[in-house]
Amino acid sequence: KAGFQDSFERRETMMPIVNENDPRVKRTRELIIKALISVANRKGFDSITIKDITSEATINRATFYAHFSDKYELLNYLIRKNFLDILQPKIEASKNLDRSVYRLLLCGICEYFEDVKATCRRGFESILPLMGEIITAELFTIILNRLENGSTDPEQHKKRLELKATMISSCMFSAIFSWEKQGRPIAQDAVIEEILTFID
Repeated sequence: KAGFQDSFERRETMMPIVNENDPRVKRTRELIIKALISVANRKGFDSITIKDITSEATINRATFYAHFSDKYELLNYLIRKNFLDILQPKIEASKNLDRSVYRLLLCGICEYFEDVKATCRRGFESILPLMGEIITAELFTIILNRLENGSTDPEQHKKRLELKATMISSCMFSAIFSWEKQGRPIAQDAVIEEILTFID
């Protein structure tokens, strides 16, 4: 867990503290997110500046920094939120961890990639490599929680369960990422079956 998960948690603690239930906060964040997506469709993420985002959103820099520490915090927030919006409805009905749940998690990753391409087609290639840490961390948390729920003594086997969750979550994302980068050379169902066979 000490790798990508700790790194992600450190970034989370850097986030400015705002009341996310405040309608004004929600509206401003939506403006910032839409601005990032709009700018990313015109230029690669590495080239995007805070000024690009604030100009597109018609806000000042102070307003941006009241919500996000930098563009990477903004991207992390956007990836995590949108990924979980896709994933949670798929798996919330089941608390177990079996082949059917692994399949749903893999389908969620594929669907998320499709969603990003549809929303930010021109900027997809520059954003794709940045998704790994966040998506893998979310998969890790989901898988570990379910492994612990299914264990008779999760505390005794904590390190082993964490290692297993790390291996499975990393395998899932890396395989789908590679498949995506290759232009999806085989059907989605086929690649998912290959991954499931490996995990089993």
